[in-house]
Amino acid sequence: MPTFQPDNLRQIGYDLFEAAGCTAEDTRSVVDHLIESNLFGHDSHGAIRFYEYARAIRDGRFQPTAKPEIVSDNPCAAVVDGHSALGQVGATFAMNLAIEKAR
Repeated sequence: MPTFQPDNLRQIGYDLFEAAGCTAEDTRSVVDHLIESNLFGHDSHGAIRFYEYARAIRDGRFQPTAKPEIVSDNPCAAVVDGHSALGQVGATFAMNLAIEKAR
């Protein structure tokens, strides 16, 4: 199995997702999460997903510029529509919302 340096993989991911139409902010979030998965030994959730995600964007299963939105909200819970954003984008949005509600 070939070995790649994390910074090299990051740059490949950044270039790939920006070329697929993702914003720079979303690109960094997604790629950094995927590379971190590799570094923690979860290779099945790492850079191996670059191709799968790029293909899903091309096929319209992910929307590269989608922004999650709150569709229902109350003091202790919310419903978020990710609008087919990449999972890391929607999950980060929901996590930050949950943290704010917990405060």
